[in-house]
Amino acid sequence: MTVSILCKSAATLALAAFALVVPLPVAAAEQPKGPAVDVALRYVRAVASGDYASSYGLLTHDMQRYFGGVGNYASVWQADRFSGKNAQAIKVATKAGATLVTIREEIRFFDHGVQAERAGKITVPFVVVKENGAYRVDDEGHPYRSFVPSGAVVEHDGASVTVRKIAFYLRRIEVTLTLVNAGPGQITFLPYGRSVLRDESSVYRLWETRDWLLTDRQLFLGLRLAADARYTGQLNFQVDRRLDDRARSFTLTVAPALREGADTPLEFALPPIAVPAP
Repeated sequence: MTVSILCKSAATLALAAFALVVPLPVAAAEQPKGPAVDVALRYVRAVASGDYASSYGLLTHDMQRYFGGVGNYASVWQADRFSGKNAQAIKVATKAGATLVTIREEIRFFDHGVQAERAGKITVPFVVVKENGAYRVDDEGHPYRSFVPSGAVVEHDGASVTVRKIAFYLRRIEVTLTLVNAGPGQITFLPYGRSVLRDESSVYRLWETRDWLLTDRQLFLGLRLAADARYTGQLNFQVDRRLDDRARSFTLTVAPALREGADTPLEFALPPIAVPAP
C-alpha cells in the first residue's frame, strides 16, 4: 500500500528553521572563548552524549526547579532519541547581564511524524547567566517531562489514531498523534469537536487558541484525509497547574470523524496510557 504522509513535527520544523542559518566556517583562532562559552559547550556536549546528570547540573536553579529532577529532564531528550557531535561555538554576545552563546552542532533525532531517524546541523543560541559566582545555562522552551507510549492505537472503519508522544508543560499537555485513513474514500477528522483527555482524577479540555505556534491549524480547522493518507500533528490540552510526578493513567478520546458517505460519526477512544513515575 502506498501511503502519502503529511506531518507537523516540532523537531522537523525546528531542524528546517535552523538549517536555513548556516554560518561561514570560522577559523579556530577566531572561535569565541571565555568561561560562559566553556559552560555552554560543556552543556551541549553533555546533552549530546546522554550525560544528563552533568547537563542538568549546569542549568540555572530556576530551570532545575522547572524540570523537577534529572529523571524528568532526561525523558525530554530520550523521547526524541536526541544525540549530537562536533559542537562549536561560533558567536558570543552580551546583553542585560546575560551571555548569548551561539553553537553549531551535528545532531540526530527521531522524527515521530514519519517514525524515522533524522540527521542534520543546527545553530542554536544558548543563554548563559552567572549565579552565585558560577555560569549556568538557561535552556528554556522544553517540556518538563516527555513520555513515548507503546501500543496506544485504536482503529475504526479503516481509520486509526495512534499516540506517538506526550509532553508535559506548566499549563498544557501536548499529545503528538498520527491519524491514518487506510479505508476507501475520504475521512474528515474534527478533533476540536469532542476530543478530551482524562486521568484518574481530572478531565482536560483542548486549548482552543488561534496561536498557530501552540495550535495545530490543520486539526483546528478540520483535517480531510484521502484514502491511504496520514497526518501527524499535536493536540494541546489545558491544565491549571503543573502535574506532579506520580504515576498516572490517561485515556484519550478523539472525536468526531466523518467517513465520506456514512451517516454516523466515528469516535476514537484509545486504550489507557500508563505513564509511570520518573
